[in-house]
Amino acid sequence: MTRSHTAPNAASTDPSLPGLIQAERFIQQRQFKEAAGVLNQLQTQVVGDPRIYMMGMRLAEAAGQPEGALKAARHAVQISPQWAPAVLDLALLLARQNKFIEAATEAQKAVTLAPGHLPTLQGAIDIAHRAGFAALALEFLPKAIELAAPNHLPYQRQMAQDLFALGRNAEAIALFKEILTKNPDDQVALMGLADASLASGDTATGQQTWDKLVALDPNNETYRFNQQVAHGQIPPVLPESATRALFDDMAGVFDQHLVGSLGYKLPKQVADWILQKYPSRELNVLDLGCGTGLLGACLGSLQGYIVGVDLSPKMIEQAVRHGVYYSIHQVGILDALQGTPENLYEVVAALDVFTYLGDLSVAIPNAHRVAKPNGYVIFSCERALETEADWLLRPTKRYAQKQSHVEGLCRAAGFADVTVQDTTIRFEGTEPINGFLVVARKAAAGETVETKTPATKPKAVRKPRVSKKKDSGEET
Repeated sequence: MTRSHTAPNAASTDPSLPGLIQAERFIQQRQFKEAAGVLNQLQTQVVGDPRIYMMGMRLAEAAGQPEGALKAARHAVQISPQWAPAVLDLALLLARQNKFIEAATEAQKAVTLAPGHLPTLQGAIDIAHRAGFAALALEFLPKAIELAAPNHLPYQRQMAQDLFALGRNAEAIALFKEILTKNPDDQVALMGLADASLASGDTATGQQTWDKLVALDPNNETYRFNQQVAHGQIPPVLPESATRALFDDMAGVFDQHLVGSLGYKLPKQVADWILQKYPSRELNVLDLGCGTGLLGACLGSLQGYIVGVDLSPKMIEQAVRHGVYYSIHQVGILDALQGTPENLYEVVAALDVFTYLGDLSVAIPNAHRVAKPNGYVIFSCERALETEADWLLRPTKRYAQKQSHVEGLCRAAGFADVTVQDTTIRFEGTEPINGFLVVARKAAAGETVETKTPATKPKAVRKPRVSKKKDSGEET
């Protein structure tokens, strides 16, 4: 079996094992009916073996039946409530289904039942990190470090990162330095030390550490980006590799985290506006930075096409499941816009996307170009104060925009109407992050619009071919 479990009070012979092995093989081969037959037969032959139901959980999950999987996992725990593997399997399943509070509770039970079992601790730590519960992970990590010695480096890194995530910078720095004493070129620890040093006000150490990382890996665009920021420079855009990695990591929990934890409501608000403007649903929509497809899910099926663009393949996998996107392209926003023919979409949307793009002097004119006459470009920005720069990078590594500057770019691009409304982009902790939503209308055919010359000429960006072939995740 993939994860070897020994049933409680198992005898020297194991009547369940041959059937469990056979069922697992069927599941791996996606022969679900055959696997179910084996497990049903085992239930009549062996009484009280939780592993039968644990395998049933895996079968139901593989077959796309989450409720059935949860029912089977709960039954396994009901049979053997003091057996840590059954409790941990339930906790892991709950986490995969984004039921984080209950998952954390079950993970704590599993660790209590098997406090000296490293795989159980590892599972509990994984659940805590998936849920974003850094404090819970810190409850498990010291014991994991003790049990894993001398191979405890991964757990030390995780502990230092969790300390930093909780704002315990001094403790995090001390642990990062301890790791670097033994492994001076450990790039994970160096990144952590750089960020924690800058957060604690030690600019010199932060700069020196990012300089070292760039020297270790000169071609790493994320390192170069952070080096520039540490030295007081503001790059115009977050590196694509960093954006892709960030959202790949978040894909499985993105909707729960963004909508539930951060109070993200823009997709529903914008979808309602679009459907009010186009009650017949006859329109084409370009969803820039579509992520898991929240806007598409809120819009539903249209008498036209919804085309998505995103850098993260794992986000695209989630978006495809809604079944409303005509195609989704794995490509950067600027490349997608510049590679798209003009006058194609009634609505071009970029929700919580320009927070990862500082200089909008290329994006806004190109969004205007690809919108149809009398069509709309709708996008959100995190707000910068009017006394601040036109655009700037926050410590969160997200860009903020000055409203007057954004309105000026829209006017210069040729939009006939530009309306702006205040909005809360998301919450960080209990603090609202203020932003604004822009709805810019492109002039209708024959409509005269007074435009202003942009202050700077947009730089040219490579133009890829954006295929119109119906595909769930092709790269263009």
